[in-house]
Amino acid sequence: MNNQGLLTTIPAAITLCLVLAGCGGEFAYKRGAGVHDLNTAKNACQAQGLQGNAFAQCMENNGWVFHNPQDNLDDDDPVIKASLKNDYRDTSTVQEPAPVVAIAADAKTSVTQESPAPAPKSPLDMFTVSSWWKIGRGADNLKADIQQCVAKLGPEHQPDMSGTTAKASRGLLLCMRELGWKALQAQ
Repeated sequence: MNNQGLLTTIPAAITLCLVLAGCGGEFAYKRGAGVHDLNTAKNACQAQGLQGNAFAQCMENNGWVFHNPQDNLDDDDPVIKASLKNDYRDTSTVQEPAPVVAIAADAKTSVTQESPAPAPKSPLDMFTVSSWWKIGRGADNLKADIQQCVAKLGPEHQPDMSGTTAKASRGLLLCMRELGWKALQAQ
């Protein structure tokens, strides 16, 4: 396939996926995969009894970019994270770090220290966004909604759109999410 065909096929496929997913439905994408591949991966994750974010992680571990907005209503990171690996055969699971145990000098008592609480997330934390999505909206609507959010939040939330990706603040992304936009995080 020539480059011109590729340039029209990929956006058409992504648009079709978004239309089929509906306004509030899940989004799943894996380069070169079809509906059968998606159903196989979903069935494998469902067979493990996984739901919510654990289900999404299972799909990502199988090579899918997967997002269900219903699972992330309280998510402070308002970007869809692309899962890009060279080898998706890794079946290891992520384990929680064990608490640190300090043994006292007399060796009769031990003290368990919990990991420190994560620092609060700042609305000025920056994310790199490769693309923005909202059904039925285009570039002009995106620019208008970004300016609406910047006017609401302040000039420090103006995104850097100078390259092939955008650098946007958490505050801007949360505001854009309220307006119905989804942001795909660049790797």
